[in-house]
Amino acid sequence: MTTYHSRLRARRTRHDRGQGMVLLSLFVITLLGLVALGVDGGSLYMYRRQAQNAADAAALAGAFTLAKADRTGTDIADAICKFASKNYIGAASTGCLPDASGKLSACYTAYSKPGDSKACIGTSPPDAPPANATGVQVTTTARASTLFMPILGFNNIQVRGLAAAHGTPPAPGGPGYGMFAIESGQPKGTGVIDWSGGNWTVTGTIHSNSDIVMSGTNNTINGTVEDVSGASPTGLTGKATLTPSTNNPVQSTVLPDPVNQTFAHYCPSTTSNGAYHYINGNTNLSSFVTNGAMETGIYCVNGNINFSTGVTTLSTVTFVASGTMNLSAPGIQFQPYSGDKMLLFSDVTLNNTGLNISASGTSSWKGIAYAPHSTLQYSGGQRIVSNGSLVGWKIHISTGPGSLTYDSSLFAPSVAQIFLYQ
Repeated sequence: MTTYHSRLRARRTRHDRGQGMVLLSLFVITLLGLVALGVDGGSLYMYRRQAQNAADAAALAGAFTLAKADRTGTDIADAICKFASKNYIGAASTGCLPDASGKLSACYTAYSKPGDSKACIGTSPPDAPPANATGVQVTTTARASTLFMPILGFNNIQVRGLAAAHGTPPAPGGPGYGMFAIESGQPKGTGVIDWSGGNWTVTGTIHSNSDIVMSGTNNTINGTVEDVSGASPTGLTGKATLTPSTNNPVQSTVLPDPVNQTFAHYCPSTTSNGAYHYINGNTNLSSFVTNGAMETGIYCVNGNINFSTGVTTLSTVTFVASGTMNLSAPGIQFQPYSGDKMLLFSDVTLNNTGLNISASGTSSWKGIAYAPHSTLQYSGGQRIVSNGSLVGWKIHISTGPGSLTYDSSLFAPSVAQIFLYQ
């Protein structure tokens, strides 16, 4: 006999079973969602990482090719394609840019320091880079296949990688520059290296980004003579003995400043501290010389230096001036204090002499004499021993006899340095 209570229990059982089915369905859907998130999310991450790796590698390769001074757009594009393809984006073959599939694109940038714009400039590889291009930006895309997400209507999802890199070009140091004149674009006969002194002996490569004019006689050059304006420098024949004698001189190409330093690099502060001496205004630095010896350190002068005090004891110093620098002492004994072997640095911008070395008497100096924005004038003397390098916007070698021997420890050639910044 069915009672009211038994019928009520049956209805509750059916109701509970209905709730259980709903809860089980919700649990299964949630579980499938978690599985889909785990499987497809992992797949998406893998494809995204692959796209980013390809962008990073391609941007570094493109920027490195640009920084090597190999500024052929096709070579830059080939480097981008090669390293993107190693990460399964695009093809490694020549001519893969522009990419018709849309998986790989690149452009040139002018970014070199924080605060600069990171936007694309001008043309894109394989076209030739603009003159102000310092790096490249690469964008990669890939389609990530999904296993569970098609249930929700997502058969595949596009992932994207973006990277940009810039570089600093290598600086030559290679054969050992006894002299390096920076100014380029001047015609033959201008005298970017103006050699009016006679009876000089120079050991080391002599390079001019324009021309060399020699009017002095009985000179000896132990090293290669390189100029850009013409393979036969004006007046060299009959006035200088060259070793090697064959294939010398040579017509070269414009090369970057092998020193490439700034006033701020040596003068970071306006406060003297220890071996760092800051002087605001013109000076002769005589107060730093005692009993023929000069106090060790870097002398940072916001003004001109006119040094005429004799130094008879070997002193370890570096002179840096925002203005002109004139060394006319009756004798000097100097070696560089700075780790990069800088001895004399005049940062002034002039159409004439910014750095003049005319010390007489028994003198010896080592290191780099540097005038990147003005003429560097060097006068010789039989009792002057110089183991260094002259690097100037222009160089004038006067009087004589004189000698200059390149010191191989001064600066080695640097390699291109590449930095990811996006």
